[in-house]
Amino acid sequence: MLIKEVRMLDKLENLSEIDKKILEVSKQEFLEHGFFKTNLDNIALKLKIGKGTIYRHFGKKHTLFLSIVAYMLKLNWLSSKELISKELNFYKSFDIFID
Repeated sequence: MLIKEVRMLDKLENLSEIDKKILEVSKQEFLEHGFFKTNLDNIALKLKIGKGTIYRHFGKKHTLFLSIVAYMLKLNWLSSKELISKELNFYKSFDIFID
């Protein structure tokens, strides 16, 4: 079980467009309904794909959830890294990061 999740984290380096769409729509579903009430059927319906496609790309729901968390952390890290490289003062950097 944990091996598949580690592989998912490696996969975050080269996400396909469908992977990104699945992550974005799933993120919204988890935010709106919470983990236990989020339904992969609803995510598939919104994306107009089969539920099997989600399982093929991310496996179980908990792996999808962990992938979303890792993806968001990665995006935030890249944003932070970009802000730091601009050598802006702290308040300006914080303001840009929040927006």
